[in-house]
Amino acid sequence: MAAPYATPAFAVIPPLMTDESFVNGVWAHILGTYFLFPDFVIEPEKYTPRKNRADLYVHKIQGGRAMLCYEGKVKGGQDATFGLARAQAGVYMDETRARFGMVGIGREVVFITPQGSDLWDLKIDRSGKPVPVKGHNPLDILNDSAAIHTILTAIRNQPLT
Repeated sequence: MAAPYATPAFAVIPPLMTDESFVNGVWAHILGTYFLFPDFVIEPEKYTPRKNRADLYVHKIQGGRAMLCYEGKVKGGQDATFGLARAQAGVYMDETRARFGMVGIGREVVFITPQGSDLWDLKIDRSGKPVPVKGHNPLDILNDSAAIHTILTAIRNQPLT
């Protein structure tokens, strides 16, 4: 199933994802369709306990903490590699105890989760469930919308532990 956002009208959006604030705005909107208020709040630029801040946090009200932190970059910008941005998101995840991270660079995104001291990507296995895997292979916001939908739905349905 394609993501609910992946409508014909949405096709004009990915080519416009050339500015970091626009990239972050698109993902904030998409996250808001999966993580609905009042069960969740999307917090932009929230400070961590050590005064770092990611672009967006998905805060689960029941349990009272960050569930997912998102770091966005503009493609071709400073620090706009998945390796650097993943490491940056990993710091925020560690400081907020978030179980999941998301790094968007332009129209591509990776979802990450801690595995020991490493960050692994979330991928869809043959049964259609997200599983952690080593390495990273970015998903395209439009072409891989079904995988993005599956991962965001699975993250939303995860209990906080």
